[in-house]
Amino acid sequence: MRVVSVPGRRIVDPATRRVVDERGIVVNPHDPHWTRLIADGDVAIGADETVSAGDATGAEE
Repeated sequence: MRVVSVPGRRIVDPATRRVVDERGIVVNPHDPHWTRLIADGDVAIGADETVSAGDATGAEE
């Protein structure tokens, strides 16, 4: 699942320490950290794209 930033919020990926921007990042949909941020409205679910299995683990290249 891809999450993107919401205007007025600055969210940092705890795994990579990178700021989530409007392009978003791919995260595990079952990760409690990201599901909580989505529920709180701090990030939004981005457009679905076809991603490889390596991208879904949250690993950055």
